[in-house]
Amino acid sequence: MNSQVLKYMKLAVEQAKLAVDEQDNPFGAIIVKKGEVVASAYSRVANEFDISRHAEIEVIRIACKKLKTFNLSGCVMYSTGEPCLMCLGAILWIKIAKVYFGNYVKDAKKLGFS
Repeated sequence: MNSQVLKYMKLAVEQAKLAVDEQDNPFGAIIVKKGEVVASAYSRVANEFDISRHAEIEVIRIACKKLKTFNLSGCVMYSTGEPCLMCLGAILWIKIAKVYFGNYVKDAKKLGFS
């Protein structure tokens, strides 16, 4: 893994730690455009009682508002977990160029996440 990817993955992990601090699911994500972090977010599923509040969806919402667009084609996402089908659909729809993730869905399942 190159140092740039590692740098941004560490930021995604920091977001996951914030989720844990808030007693939510331990997932975080960031979006980067041209080497700059555009948005960062963590899971809000448990605290908001809303299954759509995954870290990837949260960070997409924040990035779109900040950049005033619904096309993130020049952006890269870094996520602590492999995006689920809902998140993958949003990533494809919003045209994010590339996604790096820290663990697979099968790993999350072993920890009790569905």
